Amino acid sequence: MPAAPASRHRRGRTAARGFTLIEMITVMALLAILAAIAFPGFRELTVNMTVTDTTNDLVGALNLARSEAVKRGRPVAVIANGGDWSAGWQVVSARMEDGTLQAVPTSPGDEAACAADIENGVSICMRHRGPVAADYRILGAASGGGEDGVVLFGISGDLRQAASFDLNVCRPPSDSGDAGSRHIAIAGSGTITSRRDTTGSPAGSCT
Repeated sequence: MPAAPASRHRRGRTAARGFTLIEMITVMALLAILAAIAFPGFRELTVNMTVTDTTNDLVGALNLARSEAVKRGRPVAVIANGGDWSAGWQVVSARMEDGTLQAVPTSPGDEAACAADIENGVSICMRHRGPVAADYRILGAASGGGEDGVVLFGISGDLRQAASFDLNVCRPPSDSGDAGSRHIAIAGSGTITSRRDTTGSPAGSCT
């Protein structure tokens, strides 16, 4: 009978091979190049998204004020916090004082005051929005009367005090420009429109 083999047959193994230093440096250099190419595009996307989101928030507040003025049968305004649109805004209805309806709504103050502003179980301050993102700006201008920090709607949904109102949502100074900023226009009828590019807007330049 043949003798048993002294050792078992072993399967061949492929040795694991890691990256060499030169290969790692090459990969890191390629990643750095790709990041440098992609970063400006990513930043532009981020800036555009912030401008668009801020514009949508403001247009939403304006539409809310207009619809609530019609529904409540009393003036409703979008008021810039402290007179500065970049500091945020609030949607406020006119209230009764000594049995008389106010002609112009007044700001209740900060977010807590807004939440606590109730008249006969109904919110007078319907929405409060804090400051916009750092370095972004909002410019506002009333034409034909009114205040630059107040957009007032009457009970028919029309614009009161001002003949028209314009708001610009501006990009940060590092990426400034009218072309990439947003213009919101409120006509005397109360119609609200927005578009990209603030060139020629009465609210001022975003450059």
